[in-house]
Amino acid sequence: MGASARDAMDDEPTDATKEPRAEQAFLVAFLADANPQVRTLAAWGLMSSDKEGEEGQQEILEFVREERDPEVRIALYRFLQGQKTLKCSTLVELVRQEEKDEKTWLASCDLLAGAVQSGANEETTAFFNESIVPSLKKRALNGSDLHCRIAAIIALRRSGTEEALNALQEITRTSEDPQVVQAASSAVRLAGVE
Repeated sequence: MGASARDAMDDEPTDATKEPRAEQAFLVAFLADANPQVRTLAAWGLMSSDKEGEEGQQEILEFVREERDPEVRIALYRFLQGQKTLKCSTLVELVRQEEKDEKTWLASCDLLAGAVQSGANEETTAFFNESIVPSLKKRALNGSDLHCRIAAIIALRRSGTEEALNALQEITRTSEDPQVVQAASSAVRLAGVE
């Protein structure tokens, strides 16, 4: 076999590289299923796949924009967590869209907090500090249930901004819920703030 034939074979995807793409296509197809439980499971399945890159993210973002079931949206936000090429303006738009459902809004804020922590642009960080931090603090103190109060604390901690850490300190001083105080205190300690 000549060198050019070997080079051509090297360019062909192997079964090992075809398999993750096939799995992702299989799972993405289920994001359009009529059953919200199937869509949620597909989103959770994507989290364990290697689907990355701008093309894959845009496809998932389209599903997020069209999805109406809150649990599916939350799972899709979890999938997007840690994706490096998400545009900050897209994240801000998603947070603004989610204001109707508390748990979904908190998941979108957590995604935005991760972007802020990773070095989002000044405009996005300012939006987070000025608009989101006060709302997260309010939810941590008065959220509809413990899950929402703790989710707000996690998002504040994830962002790592000075404003978020100040909010966490205030939560430890003013909350009447011992579990919230403990969670906020732990978040402050993890940040190395006394």
